Amino acid sequence: MLRNEAINVLLNNYPIRELSMIMGKMLGDGGVCIQKKRRGRFRFIHCAADKEWCYYCYSQLNNILPLPEPRYIKTPDTRLKLGYSESYYVQSLTSELNDILQLLWYTKKGKEIPFELLEHTLTPECLAWWYQDDGHLKKSKNKPQKIILSTDSFSKNENYQLIQLLRNKYSLNFSIDGQNRLILYDQPQIFYFLRLIQEHIHPSMIRKLFSVVSKEINKSKRTTISLTSILSIEKPTKEINQALEHLPVINQIARKNETYFPYYQNCLSLAQNTLRKSYQVTLSKEQLTLLNSIQAITGLKISIIVEWCFLFSLNSRK
Repeated sequence: MLRNEAINVLLNNYPIRELSMIMGKMLGDGGVCIQKKRRGRFRFIHCAADKEWCYYCYSQLNNILPLPEPRYIKTPDTRLKLGYSESYYVQSLTSELNDILQLLWYTKKGKEIPFELLEHTLTPECLAWWYQDDGHLKKSKNKPQKIILSTDSFSKNENYQLIQLLRNKYSLNFSIDGQNRLILYDQPQIFYFLRLIQEHIHPSMIRKLFSVVSKEINKSKRTTISLTSILSIEKPTKEINQALEHLPVINQIARKNETYFPYYQNCLSLAQNTLRKSYQVTLSKEQLTLLNSIQAITGLKISIIVEWCFLFSLNSRK
């Protein structure tokens, strides 16, 4: 069977949701066990601490793959304090789907990402499974610092292709660190990424999410707002306050994924504009409370939220 034919068989005969979960697993801790003169078998393994996640993956995939229940394994390891490690292991029986996964994911050189299929299956749920397997959120004082996807087993070229695919599909700008891993540093993009996948995060993996509690402000405050030079502002105090009248609407937009995601993508160019001008303005306690509330769920800087208000004001006039 040729690669294109194999991809068509998958897309035409298997549910896209299950395929996306399998692809997330293959990007993460999953693989195909290949033995000489034997058909391949899909498999994955998780440490005992992630037993619930392992069983959940098994329960979601055993309708599309012939999977026996996870098996407990105790492995001697003198490097560990207990002298052994504990894990749960799943390996499927043979099937047509396993044969196709082997054909698409493995060459003579080893495991390689089939981007022709991944372009169809890189759904938010696929991202969520990949992240729960091989992702890490680094936090400091309950603030996100970076998201790491452990892609060091893939070639640099494959990682650049992954970066391009994530940029094209979700407007996420990952980079590669010195260990050949995908890294996301930008705080609003971290918030955005986690909101994309949040509904697909298993309760046992809640450690890979975070939440920020917004503060209620008790008094007005004079602060500096740095705005893009695209905006032509002649009377800063008046014009900024007029724009901030749209804060309640921006708050509503920010709280629903179906409105926030497209608005976020449309406003990316504003945030990336480096030519900015600073204005001193006094904000009321009500304005500051709303700004903090929006910031807590988006990670956006206050200046960017103010720009969103300007953008909404301009669009509403059209």
